[in-house]
Amino acid sequence: MKQQVSSLSQSELVNAIKSNNSKALKRLYLQNYAKLEALVLQQGGSRVFAKTVYQDAFVVLCAHIKTNLFSPYGTISIEAYLFEIGKGLWHQFIEMSPSHANVLNIDAAAKLKVAPNFSSEHYKILQRVMINFKHMGGPCKQLLKDCFFKKKTVKEMAQEAQVKDANIRQQKQLCVQRLETFMATSTF
Repeated sequence: MKQQVSSLSQSELVNAIKSNNSKALKRLYLQNYAKLEALVLQQGGSRVFAKTVYQDAFVVLCAHIKTNLFSPYGTISIEAYLFEIGKGLWHQFIEMSPSHANVLNIDAAAKLKVAPNFSSEHYKILQRVMINFKHMGGPCKQLLKDCFFKKKTVKEMAQEAQVKDANIRQQKQLCVQRLETFMATSTF
């Protein structure tokens, strides 16, 4: 299969992905990366984030094709589906950031006291946390946002909720445990 990916029919591309044809996979990967990278950069992200999001999207695409969750025989092509997965993952990630322009820009990492040598593995873990965080209930989600993103103290949160500090500490612990359970059991 020495053809360009763009010259393959959608069914040939599906077969190439199902059979792990490395040349077809590599071409598909390379031919579609720039579009998602442009989106991420345009929305305040970095090349590191773009690469991480794209890699995750590519893995999801391959899994969907191999398990027949996606079939390109409708109105959407494999390439468009890949972009939509990546766009969805990216938007999930930035929804979880309090100020994505500051958090996601690697150049701003020093200002935010974030290690600039954060590895791509760390970003993958962070992305999994963010995706699982999205599935939490409203009260837990809000409590964890206040605690970890807005950096509110337990005392501030207790005063706002008009409860004792111990109640907030207990709720925080339960919410963190719930998030850890989501992380342990999720397939994201």
